[in-house]
Amino acid sequence: SYNEMSSINRSLVISSEDAMIVLQEKGIFQVTRPYEQVLASSFLGGAYLSWGALLSVYIGGSAAEALSPGMLSLLKGLLFPVGLSMIVISGSELLTGNFLTQSLPNLKLS
Repeated sequence: SYNEMSSINRSLVISSEDAMIVLQEKGIFQVTRPYEQVLASSFLGGAYLSWGALLSVYIGGSAAEALSPGMLSLLKGLLFPVGLSMIVISGSELLTGNFLTQSLPNLKLS
């Protein structure tokens, strides 16, 4: 209900304008990074994502006979984001994130 939503800690919520400014600043920072650092970070991001996908396929494939199809899909769906979580925690990069943050500094925000 609306009353439950009003108990959210408002200090943790930022406006969309502030979020765009933070993303613009991140894009400016990323552009100034050395080429070698970007290459290594991107390589690690791809490796982490591949590791999560491999974990999902390996564990899901070995459990295929023991689980029902619904539980198997749930297990695989829970394992794949492990790679994405590793990317976020380590601060590595993916190309899609770079498309967002490096195009934002060119936008005019009012």
